Amino acid sequence: INGTYQALRDETGRINGVLAFAYDVTEQVEARQQVEEARESLALMANAVPQIIWVTRPDREVEFFNQRWYEYTGLTRGGSGMEEWERVCHPDDFPRLMAEWENCFASGVALDAEVRLLRASDHAYRWHLARSVPLKNASGEIIKWIGCSTDIDDHKRSEEATRFMAEAGTVLGGSLDYH
Repeated sequence: INGTYQALRDETGRINGVLAFAYDVTEQVEARQQVEEARESLALMANAVPQIIWVTRPDREVEFFNQRWYEYTGLTRGGSGMEEWERVCHPDDFPRLMAEWENCFASGVALDAEVRLLRASDHAYRWHLARSVPLKNASGEIIKWIGCSTDIDDHKRSEEATRFMAEAGTVLGGSLDYH
């Protein structure tokens, strides 16, 4: 219960009573608790997956990074946006990533980019597939961007090795004299 009290005064200004109002706020408190429980559940879920998860507002401020982000990058909580990405994204990839992000923010299309992110444990840049989709309200306005980043470095290197071997085979095969 929330309450308010107001003194009742006579014409001389003396208090001669108190007016009290009490409001039942049980439903509001329970609703707030449910929202908090849902938020905690979502954070638990986001921290349970092996991917990096983030939530970005339309003003480009990051409102959430999961624990995996902090473990992977070695950054501490407190950063609020694209400057965090700039610190961990490969310098050759960051301008392209920002251009793609700007296009997504302007057009409302999903982000789908391959970038190298710095892994704090060994200071190596590893390829990641970064995806972010807009979350819209009932009137179609974007209220958040939900994103994830998946480490694809091993797959990418395997792909490059396969492509190299195919090209080398073609070159070697073309240089052989069968006669």
